[in-house]
Amino acid sequence: SSATTRDDLSDSNTDQGTAASVRKPRCRVCNCAVCECAHLQEHAEADLASQTELLQEMYRVLLKPIEASLVGASELLIVPHQELFNVPWAALIDADGRYLIESFVIRVVPSLQVAAQTARNVRQHCAVKPGHVVLVANPLPLPKFPKEFRSLPQAAEEGRKIHDVLNKAEIEVNQQHYFREAFNPKATKSRVKESLQGAIWAHIACHGDLETDSLIFADTGDNLSSNLSMNEIQGTDTTEGLKGCKTGKGVQLSCGATVVLSACNTGRGEIKAEGVVG
Repeated sequence: SSATTRDDLSDSNTDQGTAASVRKPRCRVCNCAVCECAHLQEHAEADLASQTELLQEMYRVLLKPIEASLVGASELLIVPHQELFNVPWAALIDADGRYLIESFVIRVVPSLQVAAQTARNVRQHCAVKPGHVVLVANPLPLPKFPKEFRSLPQAAEEGRKIHDVLNKAEIEVNQQHYFREAFNPKATKSRVKESLQGAIWAHIACHGDLETDSLIFADTGDNLSSNLSMNEIQGTDTTEGLKGCKTGKGVQLSCGATVVLSACNTGRGEIKAEGVVG
């Protein structure tokens, strides 16, 4: 996700003299609310330049010292430690201005033990027939209760660009697995969950809710929840006495599948021994 969260930003409200915890970011030039500021384009350009400089500096510190060892390699297996789990490895920029993902296939794992176990599972259980591609971009209409979420037009544009990239790579995106805005098929929780079954690659650009540890999909209008939680994806229960127990059908991806979550609050969990959880 981008440096600025996609979560709704609203003016600070007061309730009996207590300010709400969510406030609009302020313009560095005129101190007005950024979303109402004429300097918005300047902010975007300055932020991009700052991010590019930071990504270049991280490459110089983390990868420049071992560049000679990477000559001839096509894949990188990265096992981060502590704060390095927060590094956007694929986006690091080398001296030639190339993103790391343009030079290598990148695999980031929490430990060598997990990497070895995953490799064994892929060899033992992968089906011969590859899975399909799923693309979700700005699901609409969004739910208004218990929280109200706003449309994400940039997420829709992100989805279109990803679709174009896949087409150029001659990777088919079946229309039944392409969920965008209010077009049919609508990106409801049940449809997306079913579509993800057996997928080999998925890109999901939507709202994420940190409080419920879930992704927000299109409202069905029948009072059913639009939140797809991580527990539902894993098929586990959080009820006291059943925590961690398999209770239903979670999402079963194809072996070796890749899922990109481009949502608010993804990757902001606590760094533990096995990486970022939540």
